[in-house]
Amino acid sequence: MKSKRLVLTTFILVFLGVLMILPIGALSTWGAIKAMSFDNSRHLAAEPLSSLQCPAIITSSEIGTIYAAFSNIKKVDATLDTRTTIMNGSNAEPETIDTELLLGPEETQVLTWEVNAQNAGVDHFILARVHQLASASQPLKNASCAIFVINLPFLTGRQVILLSLGMAFFLSAGGILLFALRNQSGRWKSPGVKRLLILLTVTYLFAAAGLKGYWGFALFVLIVWLMLVFEIIIFFASLNRPPVQE
Repeated sequence: MKSKRLVLTTFILVFLGVLMILPIGALSTWGAIKAMSFDNSRHLAAEPLSSLQCPAIITSSEIGTIYAAFSNIKKVDATLDTRTTIMNGSNAEPETIDTELLLGPEETQVLTWEVNAQNAGVDHFILARVHQLASASQPLKNASCAIFVINLPFLTGRQVILLSLGMAFFLSAGGILLFALRNQSGRWKSPGVKRLLILLTVTYLFAAAGLKGYWGFALFVLIVWLMLVFEIIIFFASLNRPPVQE
């Protein structure tokens, strides 16, 4: 394979793979940022409710489940009041659900709430916030999350994520392997291979940070990703330059 064709093929395969992952990280990161301000004006929590879990993506035919665990840290019976606010479509008022939990000593209970595509706003995000209201024995806690609804009724959100990650790995790994085997300058030790492997790793890291809701870290990783892309474009462009004649 000629050098220019090799470089172009590798570049296309790797970036097609990267572009399969990037939307997952971008959507989940943007959702986490949007959810920060949702229903947060009435209750300023002293502590985060770290047990809150939401699916990052659901499809238009899927029912998603939000859940959170609530624990009684005391060695006596306790009552916990919770308040959950979930977006209820683009025009309707958010739905508020109040629940009273009777917990035994050091007992933990899990509450769940179901959502579907009808809960999404015009931007296809479902926003939710769960409060553990303050009591004599428990501090005020809350947390928020966002779920993106994608119109793929024949799949589930988990399948969309796994297919995207799998196809991304297949395309990118194929491009890197092709470049390593056909390039004559050092193969696996080639600077081009190293750069592409780093880019792929950083892209997966961006998606993972977004899916976990670490939006601040995800934004930092995105800046690093953009710098890497710029540097890789310059590197591959330099491979096609003719040698300088003295």
